[in-house]
Amino acid sequence: MKLCSTITLCLQAVLSLGALLIALWTGMPWWSVAGTGIMLGGLIALEMFPTNNVKLCVFATCLGAVFGLGYLLFGNHEWESFYGIWCALVMLPVLLATRLKSSPQLRWLRLLAIFWMLVTDAIWLGVTYKNDQRAGFYIALFGAAAVLVLSKLWFRLPSLAIQAVNTAILLIVGLPIANLCLSPKDSLGILPPISAKPYSYAFYKKDPAAYARWWGYLGKEFGAPFQHLLIYEPDGPLQYRLRPNAQTFICESKVSVNSKGFRGPEFAEDKQDAYRIVVLGESTTFGLTITTNDRPWPELLEGMIRDRLKPTKRVEVINAGVPGYNITQNLYRLPSKILPLKPDLIISYHGYNGFFLVNRSLPPVVTTERPPAYQRRPIKLLADLEYGIKMNRYKKRLLTKTIPAAVDPLDPMDSGYAQAYRQLIQVCRTNNIHLVLSTFSMSVNQQSDPDIIQFYNTTTMGLPQVLKANEVHNLIVKKLTESNADIGFVDTHPGIDGFNDNFIDTIHFSPEGEQKMAEAFFEGIKDYLVKDLAKPVEPR
Repeated sequence: MKLCSTITLCLQAVLSLGALLIALWTGMPWWSVAGTGIMLGGLIALEMFPTNNVKLCVFATCLGAVFGLGYLLFGNHEWESFYGIWCALVMLPVLLATRLKSSPQLRWLRLLAIFWMLVTDAIWLGVTYKNDQRAGFYIALFGAAAVLVLSKLWFRLPSLAIQAVNTAILLIVGLPIANLCLSPKDSLGILPPISAKPYSYAFYKKDPAAYARWWGYLGKEFGAPFQHLLIYEPDGPLQYRLRPNAQTFICESKVSVNSKGFRGPEFAEDKQDAYRIVVLGESTTFGLTITTNDRPWPELLEGMIRDRLKPTKRVEVINAGVPGYNITQNLYRLPSKILPLKPDLIISYHGYNGFFLVNRSLPPVVTTERPPAYQRRPIKLLADLEYGIKMNRYKKRLLTKTIPAAVDPLDPMDSGYAQAYRQLIQVCRTNNIHLVLSTFSMSVNQQSDPDIIQFYNTTTMGLPQVLKANEVHNLIVKKLTESNADIGFVDTHPGIDGFNDNFIDTIHFSPEGEQKMAEAFFEGIKDYLVKDLAKPVEPR
């Protein structure tokens, strides 16, 4: 046997063994593993006995290829990168076998080689497309073009097939070029700077897909940092809490959690003669700040009180907001985390996370299915097409899905939200703490233009129902404060609610929104603060 054949045989054996090991490791069914083994065995036999039983070896190779590939095409699994590795390990022995130029079966071997190259390339295209791996996707894309060119060189194709191959090559090469011309920054992975306010409706109103694309990026920016900020306690009643002394960045904004587990600077355990305000809330209180100078509104509120009222005693505003919490979780925190701080005033800014507490008081909804999220892909044109198809299917499902209304709709004042607020009121009265409740503001409301509502509906689950829930929530707050004269009330709606420039999404504030929220609360509690700060300090 010639040296070249020996080397080829060794390579085929090593590659075949690797393919079989991966097939076993990934749990491919026995018939797929057996088919792979038959195919690779036929190739090795063809290399060892190039003149004997050639047809039988080629037949075994082709038959084995069908069974080996069957699991990938029809198995219950998602295509992952290791399947591409497996296909590559199968393809290379087939490709090596095409060097048998003396074999009259060369055409079949080359056809099999082209087939496996296309399968391998298709898997890499799918995996890199799904995971938005631009470099890998473009390599696989031009690899497909190379395979088509090779098929023209290896085979005498009829004119119609040549035209089809040429068209496919032009599409493969032309698609990234067209994408680069239409969306040069996106093609290069360059997002608009935050200073351009890409989160605003004005920026993306003509391109909802681009807004969804930006929000997908923003979601990733929030996701990883929050993993660092949180300590998960799955067996505990709160599931997680803020990690003391944690620091991270959200986009350009530095986020710090102090040693007591609150966002913001350190403060003493004993407040001494300070006037202490604690702000309870959700992520809208914690603050999804994104720019360098962006600050959550409780921090801005403290600065306003200090600069405008110039109090004779120190005023502290503690940001007790936690992303993902609702009013019931914050009620649970009161005895252990909030009351020991001996607050003089508690501000409650709750809303979105607790809207489920008023579900029984709402009319029937269309669906609670979340609208499809925009997924970033290596080619924006394909990503936009994929997103458009998903949105069309989602809209069709909206027409057929309904959730029946409760037989006897619950009075909002008997809802879980109203009960939670009453509990908060009672705790504050018992502990001689002044309480301020507020309405919840969003980038859109029931009176907003339908086009704007539809624009934000691409990233917010069941937005029309959310808007109705917010309306009910705000009604509860107003009625409770009207019937309890000792409870303060701040209406955050004027100049904020329904003004989308104040938000980076449906509920979280832009830098301008954080400033306006601080202004709204300052004006709402200013008169009370002036009177309370003038009182002599009483031991508590």
